[in-house]
Amino acid sequence: HRVAASASFLMALAIRSPHLQHLRLSGCRLVSDRPLHRLTEACPHLMALDLGFTSTISVPMLLRALTAWPRLRDLCLEDCSAASDDLFMKLPREFLEGLETLNIACCPIGDITLAIIARSCPRLRAINIDHVPAVSSAGEAELVRLLGPTLREVRLDGADLFDEVMISLGTHCAGTLETLSISFCEQLTDACLPALVRLARLRTLRLRKTDGISEAALHTALCGAAFPHLQRLELIECVAVSDEVLSLLVEGSPRLQIIVLAWCWHLTDAGLVRLASCRELVFVDLTGIKSVTDATIHAMADNLGRLKVLILKQCNYVTDQLLLDIVVRRGFVILDYYGQRVGDESEAWEEYLSPAFDPGVLLDSAAAPFAAPFAALAAAD
Repeated sequence: HRVAASASFLMALAIRSPHLQHLRLSGCRLVSDRPLHRLTEACPHLMALDLGFTSTISVPMLLRALTAWPRLRDLCLEDCSAASDDLFMKLPREFLEGLETLNIACCPIGDITLAIIARSCPRLRAINIDHVPAVSSAGEAELVRLLGPTLREVRLDGADLFDEVMISLGTHCAGTLETLSISFCEQLTDACLPALVRLARLRTLRLRKTDGISEAALHTALCGAAFPHLQRLELIECVAVSDEVLSLLVEGSPRLQIIVLAWCWHLTDAGLVRLASCRELVFVDLTGIKSVTDATIHAMADNLGRLKVLILKQCNYVTDQLLLDIVVRRGFVILDYYGQRVGDESEAWEEYLSPAFDPGVLLDSAAAPFAAPFAALAAAD
């Protein structure tokens, strides 16, 4: 739980929790060198730590603290200013060897840190290096090559990511990878698609801005391909996603529960109506698809008995009366053109529109046996 507290309260709480194993201090302004030092003394058995979005910890203190927790397995340092190349060069190998999940998104690191992780973290199964502009495509490809057999979850920044990374993923992670997220992957081309479709064990796939991938090549790659375990698909600003491509994705992904197609402008009712056959869907986001009409929404309302959230922000041709009728009849949450919850215009449901919202919370626990470690540590994508 989040509480408002002073530094002295934080330290007092730690002293009274000697058996604490999981600690989340994300965004906590009270975390500086002195409280962190006290935590290392008071909580020696820590196994999961979230220090994301903290800026008042020095590199020497963070180094001392991490070294003091030899049992640490899950570590989130997202946007932590002390998580630098200097820190990782000084961390003892025995500490790194124990890590299983690592979130260093938005951190001031480069290929030096990636090389250290690749050679010193043999148990690593989840890594988040999104929004880290100083790492190179070659560095990411080498990390995947060395850690591929153990990796289950990979989150990358695609700004400088080229086909070699996807090819490395398809070569070394085809039998293990369950979550892949790449932001702003404009540098990827058609050459990466054979590697992508080899990742048949994916449960979660998120791609944003695939400007370099053509519709024809994507359609060809998906013909005969299948993602039988895929539960969550997010394709945002992906111009290659046409009605025919969506039909192939739906046909090859029978377990879909979450689908985000925001700003995939080329989709029309002809393809979107296929979503009505995905009977397991609980969350659908069609933000910015201006051509969707009442016909598709009506079909989804009639056939998707498990649907809990439908987002239609910036969808021009869906009528308000239809949405109101569906809400009265079915009762699930619909957000209209303006991002307002239908039936309650006084309340803007920012919860579902915020980048921090994770629709994965709507998944049935039984349907998601692999609990994403970054979700457990409340790390963002």
